[in-house]
Amino acid sequence: MNWLRSVFALLLCAIGIFSAPQARALTMCSVTSTPLDFNSATAGGTTIATLSYQCSTLSFASHVAVGMCFAIGPGSPTPPSTIANRVMTNQAGDPLPFQIYKDPPRSQIWGDSPAQPSYLAIEIDYPVGVVGQLSGQINIHGSVADLSQAAAGNYRNVFNDARLIYSYRESTSPNAPKCDQGNGATTEYFPFEALVTVPPKCTVVTASDMNFSPGGMPLSGTSTGDLTSTSTINLTCTKRTAWQVGLDEGQNPNGGVRQMCNPGGACIAYQLNQPDGATPWGDDVDVDTVDGISAGPPQTLTVNGRVNDQPLTQAGRYSDTVKVILTY
Repeated sequence: MNWLRSVFALLLCAIGIFSAPQARALTMCSVTSTPLDFNSATAGGTTIATLSYQCSTLSFASHVAVGMCFAIGPGSPTPPSTIANRVMTNQAGDPLPFQIYKDPPRSQIWGDSPAQPSYLAIEIDYPVGVVGQLSGQINIHGSVADLSQAAAGNYRNVFNDARLIYSYRESTSPNAPKCDQGNGATTEYFPFEALVTVPPKCTVVTASDMNFSPGGMPLSGTSTGDLTSTSTINLTCTKRTAWQVGLDEGQNPNGGVRQMCNPGGACIAYQLNQPDGATPWGDDVDVDTVDGISAGPPQTLTVNGRVNDQPLTQAGRYSDTVKVILTY
């Protein structure tokens, strides 16, 4: 009886051995990408990101062939970004056009499906014999619009929709399947971003002279009389650049009062006011300067000058030089 139980147990073990499932072959691929960074763009506004992939196989087959498709969608925000017209946006939502291409001449837009503009498809194969692997790199070619026309800000487009689709076949000499057909059709995401920073920038283009004497005639008589005049300051700033314009005390200040002087050393006091005509214009940032945020086109500021009636001890020409101080 004990002998029969032992035979029965051995038969059960044998059945368990022959009915165990066979180990399945396994191929896995992964991918990463560097940013498409236009801050280091070459002339013409072009740059390259690097996409790195790796495939590993555990199999008794001698070779494996993998069909791989690298898909890149419109990114975000969507809209306004589309595959045909990709854009980055800054904090204010200003769009900056750019594009991603599959080829160095930048003629083939990189898409996310078999339809045009299509994804990038490649085929790879490598030996296995239990364990095998292959890695490689692909360039992502980018171009960006003229940055000199862009508003200031940090621009981004985050591609959470970038993905690798792959399938594989194994044998002694397999043909690679299409990426979404064959064994183990799989999708792996590889988020990356396009980025560029457009710095704020301002330039004073012109600052005209202010002439208090009608017709440019020298002052004469015993007093100056009340005199007024204006000049203009023209500046150009990148859109969304915050700026402040200050005027210093000139070359001949006296107790915080600006003065025009003649070659003989006689001086007369004068004032410079902001475009409203009443507020004194100085150079203390955030206190008595004129400020604004550029909308893009050139900005013109009016300087209002005034000489209050005062004694004139010497006839002649009086002048002063005032510096325009631009802060941004």
